[in-house]
Amino acid sequence: MEIEKYNILYVDDEEDNLKIFRASFRREFNIFIASNTSIAKEILKDNDIHLIISDQRMPDKTGVEFLEEIILDFPEVVRIILTAFSDTTDIIRAINKVGIYRYLTKPWDVDDLTMTIKSAMNNFMLKRQNQNLVISLQHTNEELLKTNEDLQKRNKELDDYVYRISHEVRAPISSIMGLFYLLKNHEDHDNLAITQEYLRLIEESISKLDIFIRSVLQYSATKNFEQKIEQVDFEIVINECIKEFFPQGTNGKIKIEASFETIVPFFSDISLLKTIFRNLMENAIKYAKHNEQNSISILVSTNESAASISFADKGIGIPQLYQEKVFDMFYRGNDEANGSGLGLYIVKMALIRLNGSIRLESEEEVGTTFFLEIPNLSAKA
Repeated sequence: MEIEKYNILYVDDEEDNLKIFRASFRREFNIFIASNTSIAKEILKDNDIHLIISDQRMPDKTGVEFLEEIILDFPEVVRIILTAFSDTTDIIRAINKVGIYRYLTKPWDVDDLTMTIKSAMNNFMLKRQNQNLVISLQHTNEELLKTNEDLQKRNKELDDYVYRISHEVRAPISSIMGLFYLLKNHEDHDNLAITQEYLRLIEESISKLDIFIRSVLQYSATKNFEQKIEQVDFEIVINECIKEFFPQGTNGKIKIEASFETIVPFFSDISLLKTIFRNLMENAIKYAKHNEQNSISILVSTNESAASISFADKGIGIPQLYQEKVFDMFYRGNDEANGSGLGLYIVKMALIRLNGSIRLESEEEVGTTFFLEIPNLSAKA
């Protein structure tokens, strides 16, 4: 960034020198003057000073001592010492410890000092540009590291994805092929019970394959879905999802109760919301207790900023050890469950698309409650 006028601080205990300096350089530079180092420090605090020119011999302290005191707080400022004495020791100290740009003898010549100031300012700009470049390179390097980490994570997810797809598809196909072979070659063709058992097992394998393929397609659709923001009636959305699973009503082993406190208009993507509710319902049904009455309780509350949703079931619950893993891709908490391991991962992914969040509380043999926070996207509607 180009600076229109450089800010120069001149420190000298002689008032005449201060007046002469200001009169000589005020047209080309913004001049600040200080008759002692205390005043100089206050000026430094309140102004972006680019160059300090300090007299060496002053009553309160030397110019070198003053520059030593401020170097940590103002490392970028270019420093020049003026001296009327041939004090070699102090000058060497200033060069080594304070890093002065140059020292000049008094009385100073206007033309010579002007050239020195301009040269010093070029040095200042080079230092500032170099510092900005270093900062920019650091930011670029941080972004590259983050991108590399993201790529490594995506590559691992892709590897896992390909492996699990091949495994989950191949296993039921192999099972079906084996059962067909047995069905075709078993000797007692008149034994209807054996035939029916083979057909049942084939149907079970096809069902597993169908569930997995539908989950993969749902994952792909959720990941690449183009959002459509519209006003949401949660009661309609959730009841439509319930009817998909319980077209004949919920008088069987699982009862669903839903209540709504939606007093303000709420806007979001209805398709993504349905994806979330379908998978939570499917998860609750999948992990319901056998031979017991189960229930699902849904509470939706909205305000101007967000929807707070609790989704509670009375199923088998999730062991504490596995609660952090249930949202991972392809994770199945129970090998007996007939699922793809993608359901809760899809829920999390859909919520990320909506800038929402999810957490859970669960106790084995008591049940699981999911707590969702979904922003009200009315500003985008």
